[in-house]
Amino acid sequence: MAEILASGSSYGNQFTISRLGDVDAITGKTWNGIIKNYQFIINEISKRVRWQGTMDFAVDVVTGESPRGLLPAMSWQYAYNEAGEWIHSATYEQATGLDLNGEEPDLGFFINIASDGKIKNYWQDVWVDPKPTTRSFKKKPAKSHDLASIVTHEIVHAMGIAYDVDGGWTNRFKELTAERGGRRYFTGQNAVATYGDEVPLATEGSADHIKLENTAKKQWTIMGEWGNYDISWRKPTELDYAILKDIGWNVI
Repeated sequence: MAEILASGSSYGNQFTISRLGDVDAITGKTWNGIIKNYQFIINEISKRVRWQGTMDFAVDVVTGESPRGLLPAMSWQYAYNEAGEWIHSATYEQATGLDLNGEEPDLGFFINIASDGKIKNYWQDVWVDPKPTTRSFKKKPAKSHDLASIVTHEIVHAMGIAYDVDGGWTNRFKELTAERGGRRYFTGQNAVATYGDEVPLATEGSADHIKLENTAKKQWTIMGEWGNYDISWRKPTELDYAILKDIGWNVI
């Protein structure tokens, strides 16, 4: 069962932050830093997104599965609604206030502990900013990855910018994705208006990343095809928020 470590309100949005899994693999001091970074991210997103109900955020710690270390999103948080439809539970709750998945997390990410027992991302040390702000990224040590940036990216995935290529589930993001000429494009009207065209998606790996090829229409995004961890991803862009609005989030 998840252990709630923090709860509160940001811009009227109610939230909890909990941990589960192999939580003893992380020290108490590091946990304090993780929660500070999580609260910072929730606060930044809450400046642009309003939700009903209480959004339950989580960190699930996993050991022994990824020697290089990895921090992926919880992108599979689904539940049945009153009509018996299998839907993205967090998107539904933010619009209705109804919690379909009970004690399960609504949004979150995993920390796959590296083989050396440390928090790493693709073999690189992960920096847990002790006092995260919109400007403190510049203090990040060289050759390290920024926890706040990684988690912001992964939470936006968890919010529904996720694509199942195997067909096990669907969501609004996938429904608004079209295939043409061997490429996938996101076709939501707000994203198209922001970008100026249908938004090209990644050609390698998962289809829930954006590949901006047209520099004449370039809109920076934190949901890019490759993780550029030397650049701050702490704030979603107008294009990211446009996509979230298209898939059902109350973006202001």
